[in-house]
Amino acid sequence: MDSGEQVSVRFFLPDPALRAAISTFYVLRIGGSEPVEDLIHPEWPNLRFLLQGDWELDFGGGRKAVGTAPSALVSGTLSKAARARGSPGVLVGAGLLPAGWARLTQRPAVDYVDTLAPLAELVGPPAQDVIARLAPLSRDEDICAVLDGWFRDVMDIDAPTETLLIEAHKALVDPEVGSVAEWAERLGRSSRQLERLSIDFFGMSPKRLLRRQRFLRTFATIRDQPLGGWGRMLDEHYVDQSQFIREFEHFIGMSPRAYFRRP
Repeated sequence: MDSGEQVSVRFFLPDPALRAAISTFYVLRIGGSEPVEDLIHPEWPNLRFLLQGDWELDFGGGRKAVGTAPSALVSGTLSKAARARGSPGVLVGAGLLPAGWARLTQRPAVDYVDTLAPLAELVGPPAQDVIARLAPLSRDEDICAVLDGWFRDVMDIDAPTETLLIEAHKALVDPEVGSVAEWAERLGRSSRQLERLSIDFFGMSPKRLLRRQRFLRTFATIRDQPLGGWGRMLDEHYVDQSQFIREFEHFIGMSPRAYFRRP
């Protein structure tokens, strides 16, 4: 099976008023007659609108979740990579930033880490309303227009923590921030205050998030480079290449060599 010929995915920016809350919209279409499997890297929460087909996420450790179209689901912050398996169909998604979580719900993000749950738990009846509005559409641009309108309707544009969360996210992805104390100092908060903020809106402790971010930053740098040529590309907080390889196996679930041999 050549999945490259039967899978297409397109990414779109949301309305400018939503970009502090949503990273991107995407439309994934799987053709053919066979299911497709892929690896989802550690990421922020995603809203997943299943319009056609059945989908499964394997979070490891025997924890799996299944979604059947039509349905609106939320997958929480991923602490490690998850395996996704989808039958032929259409999935529409939206990447949710920490400030978007605050706009969308008052539920703690920690309750949804490495899980797939009904979106109705966060927003109530509007979860089914958006499925009804998306179902008859065929053009990706029309789908994104509906998502723009729906998010403007359901999100709290005056979430009191939004400005702080935007700054917290910027600090997290800054390579100069390498410790919890530095992150808290950047925000003018105590380590305990940062811990509460992180659990409620990012989903994990500051220490775990910094570790994950360090890995993702290095992974983005080396993923297009040949094996063995990474020495000078590793994040400075890694002691050596062996430590990074151990972290790779922790977050991705396999060795770098096994990963880069995948189709």
